[in-house]
Amino acid sequence: MKCILISSLLIFGSLAHGERTFVIEKKGVSIHAIEFGKDENSGFRLIDGGKKKNYVSDHYSPESDAFIINGGYFDGNLNPVGYCRIEGEDLSTVKDPRLSGFITITGKGKLTLHWKEIPEKEFRDIVQAGPFIIDPGGRIGIYTRSGKETKRTVIGQTDDGKILVMTTTEVYLYDLAQILKSELPKLERALNLDGGPSVGLVYKDVRIENPNPVRNFITKRKGDPDAGINSVTPLRGSTP
Repeated sequence: MKCILISSLLIFGSLAHGERTFVIEKKGVSIHAIEFGKDENSGFRLIDGGKKKNYVSDHYSPESDAFIINGGYFDGNLNPVGYCRIEGEDLSTVKDPRLSGFITITGKGKLTLHWKEIPEKEFRDIVQAGPFIIDPGGRIGIYTRSGKETKRTVIGQTDDGKILVMTTTEVYLYDLAQILKSELPKLERALNLDGGPSVGLVYKDVRIENPNPVRNFITKRKGDPDAGINSVTPLRGSTP
């Protein structure tokens, strides 16, 4: 694990307020992760891009945002697929039975992953996604190697309250579940977001631009508004 962390420092550069970054390299798959401690679970929010062509760099501010990634699913007309609420406005109230999880964000920006149902509590932001790659309780959630081998965007929670934001190179969900279980044993749950050509990330000097436009994004406000950030340059070998 120490070698993984050293590799991540070479790619991601210096660490920011309260977070750490690392890269897992296994079975020909690269997983780039940003980990926020339990006390850093604030400032998260969903951004609605509307029905126009949107990319991660369109909504990222280096002065105010710690990172930005692509969010939930959408159809060919950029309508959200599954339940979606952003800034208190319900954009879709239809729960999609194919999607097993929900991301909720409170007014103070606390992010939580929920299994199949939304708790009876008022949340500012909600987006439905899935499947769970690691089911709640730390169990592997994918049982067969089906679907396509493609890039992934994943959000996870550990059993001690950390939040992990992850993007990957091409991988089957089954193989990704096996890797996450073996390399991150404290990962209590992990939810798959939209993937493939929708995958996008901006974090410090890392840019993975989503080739296809997406409907919404997940970002996090910086804890220290005066903290600096490096200029954005491509991540070698990971941009589409």
